[in-house]
Amino acid sequence: MLDLWQEMSETLHQFQEMCRKKVRLAMRNMNNPDSTFDYEVWVGCDREHFREHMHKKLHSWNQLSGQRIHMRMCDCDHICPFRIVQFLAAELQEDACRMLCHYTNLQPLPGFFNRLKSDHWSTQDHSIWLRSIFKNPEFHDIYWPAHI
Repeated sequence: MLDLWQEMSETLHQFQEMCRKKVRLAMRNMNNPDSTFDYEVWVGCDREHFREHMHKKLHSWNQLSGQRIHMRMCDCDHICPFRIVQFLAAELQEDACRMLCHYTNLQPLPGFFNRLKSDHWSTQDHSIWLRSIFKNPEFHDIYWPAHI
């Protein structure tokens, strides 16, 4: 039984890493109109919409913080962190990973703040995320978890 659990954990970890790589690739290619990256499959919108969404989020950060940043200075943060997937039933984990790569769950953050935010997440954050952020193309604010 332990071997099966370990194998499932390793498979999930590999899938999560692939999703993270695809999101990083989406960020790198968003200004390249010749890119063949399939944005619809990996982040749920076309390249131009993804680019516009991330720039609106960046603008929000620049207006609210005293620190002006550019896209090249940012990590791509998953608002709802990948860590929550491990708490789901095995049959839900792959779909959850795909949901977490949806463009409405992504935001640019300076690396320092992305590491500070890390995997902090609460039931309050999750409720806000489901109600106001996930699949809401009009939410352009940078989301910071409630208990940091």
